[in-house]
Amino acid sequence: MKHSVTILALTLASTMAFAQANKPNTQDYQVNQSGAQKITNGPVIEYTSDHSAMIAWSTKYPGGTYLAYGTDQNNLSQRTEKSWGGTNHRLEIKNLQPATTYYFQVRSENAKGANAMGADVQSNVESFQTVAKGAAPEKANRNLGVNGSDSTNVSTNPGMSTGASGRYEALYRMGGTGDHLYTTNASEHSSATAMGYKDEGIAGYLASSQISGTQPLYRLSKPAPAAVGGLIHLYTADNNERQSALGQGFKEDGPLGYIATSQISGAVPLYRFRSPTGDYFMTANPSDRQIAQQQGYQDQGTVGYIWSQPQ
Repeated sequence: MKHSVTILALTLASTMAFAQANKPNTQDYQVNQSGAQKITNGPVIEYTSDHSAMIAWSTKYPGGTYLAYGTDQNNLSQRTEKSWGGTNHRLEIKNLQPATTYYFQVRSENAKGANAMGADVQSNVESFQTVAKGAAPEKANRNLGVNGSDSTNVSTNPGMSTGASGRYEALYRMGGTGDHLYTTNASEHSSATAMGYKDEGIAGYLASSQISGTQPLYRLSKPAPAAVGGLIHLYTADNNERQSALGQGFKEDGPLGYIATSQISGAVPLYRFRSPTGDYFMTANPSDRQIAQQQGYQDQGTVGYIWSQPQ
């Protein structure tokens, strides 16, 4: 009997120790050993939808990418993070409630650099509000923390230009195994090519903020069939198709920018094709259209109209 009691006591002690070790720790966000490590830009709320938000920031030295958040600014009990990264940091917060105010704090730990070994730094507590259920996402149209500068200075943001009607961003096209990836973010473009996507140039230009005659061009993604692997990305400016895709297992990556709904000055049709394996391919180039059709892609018509040159 005494032997059994001893075993039970040891078991309880081990269980308590395990629980304590795995208890979510929000207090570590109050520690700041910043030293030479600094948040050089941000944090910026790049976009909010009715269920998600994207936060970006940059640091002087490479470090971790962590974010604590919650609806109580004094109790940031939820966390999202990525594996240790570089100086540009971006995290998506998912499963949020619509029309709700959230508070957050970003942190980069264990900085690596000659003058910043192990240093930590965190931001002040900031806030954002998700949009109403079913409303179009709001996009900040800034890349602080992504390109390491405030994109209100257009010259520091590759692929962006300013014109009489607004600002325009390059829509980069990349080809992968069974998937085409389009992005207006220069940092994501660089990361994707490093992960095996082949750079296929610039498909055209999107407006970076909504101007007359435009609507959001959404990107959605879901896992590809096991035989193919990776992800399938869907691109649409049709809100009904967007809602249908969300009901079929797609997750929203946010709007890429704004596409014209008619062939206004300087804009050309952007055509969408779909392969038998589910790869969505878009092009404004007539030669690419012919090649896609020859390779068995199904012509799905015009997504909208993009600019062949920044205006």
